[in-house]
Amino acid sequence: MLSEIIKQKIEERFGKAVRYPKDCEALASIISSACNERVSASTLKRLYGFVAGVEQPRQFTLDLIAQYLNFPDWDALINNINNVNYSEFISLSEIDSDKLIENEIIEFGYKPERNLAVKFLGKQQFEIIKSEKSKLTVGDIITIYHFVLGYPLLINQVKRNNKDLGQYIAGKLSGLTYLRKVGNG
Repeated sequence: MLSEIIKQKIEERFGKAVRYPKDCEALASIISSACNERVSASTLKRLYGFVAGVEQPRQFTLDLIAQYLNFPDWDALINNINNVNYSEFISLSEIDSDKLIENEIIEFGYKPERNLAVKFLGKQQFEIIKSEKSKLTVGDIITIYHFVLGYPLLINQVKRNNKDLGQYIAGKLSGLTYLRKVGNG
């Protein structure tokens, strides 16, 4: 399978995400036209993980993908990726539960149209006091260490009626789309 970085580069050049096996058919046609060499849709489906297949693709196929991405061969593409710094310092809009006071209210949302409000109980625990279109319900007690705008919210524990439901990820695809403190409850 292709790495996420290489998939991203292919999709940037292709102009859209490869989300379904049928997208591989269009991509195969585009790559074949751009490089004057044929690559099959079934090969791309295997490389994208849509179907099981050979773990290591042929070197010819890898070189063809590199050429599509404007590199002379696969080794040049990999060298470029290894030399690019994919880490950076950034400024985040965040709320750390260790810095909250009891009864403080936090509102947050994520796609599609999920809107929640929680009341801080102390020791990283929150009670859900508002829940719109979410699997989490009013009265659930959840454990959260950190809220970060634009990133998925990892809920370390969900308790409903004193039953442990385990961990939960909110906003897995979109991340949190809004996040704010709204006062005390």
